[in-house]
Amino acid sequence: MRYLSAIATLLLLVGTATAGATDRRTIAEKLSVDPGQRVRIEIPVAELEIVATDGQEVTVELRVRCRWEISECSEVIKRLELESRSSARRRTIELIGHSSWKSSILQVEGVIEVPRSSPLEVKMGVADLEITGVERDLRLDLGVGKVRARLPKDTFGEAFIDVGIGQVRVLGSDGQPDERRSFLVGTDVHWEDGPGKAELDIEVGVGEVTVRLD
Repeated sequence: MRYLSAIATLLLLVGTATAGATDRRTIAEKLSVDPGQRVRIEIPVAELEIVATDGQEVTVELRVRCRWEISECSEVIKRLELESRSSARRRTIELIGHSSWKSSILQVEGVIEVPRSSPLEVKMGVADLEITGVERDLRLDLGVGKVRARLPKDTFGEAFIDVGIGQVRVLGSDGQPDERRSFLVGTDVHWEDGPGKAELDIEVGVGEVTVRLD
């Protein structure tokens, strides 16, 4: 959470945070996904929980509110919308309607459900991200933030985790760190001795990554 507040403050450089901001909105949508179709999610700044389910749909529910009492913030919220694009290989879901710097005046929280059978890509600028239950290829690309992923241990055969500044922790089913795969200072973590066929690829510029394999 501290990453979101810090980056938002640096980008905005105006005003003082207020707890009483009332401008808010819920954005919800349900989209079908073809079997095996890759799901790509693009949201610039958010606190998200992504959960893999047995269904064949992507369900999105985002709660958006203003961080500061700025007159234009309510207008930004009104313009926000989810854009969905679909090709034979990929279903892309993107939050649009604002410029990059205006993302910093918004607080976006939510839950996204994705099909367990679909490979998943997530691209975000600043994020607090929790992911559970993904069983296909998983790729995360974050500029700044935290990642907590709880994944089935028999699914992944190979993993690449790159944190420029921060730490990586890989935990076993007992919740204890795997010393061979955990690093406190930014570095590349690569292992290819897992029992599964899926690939895990996580890249974070500044932040923390915790992967638990159950």
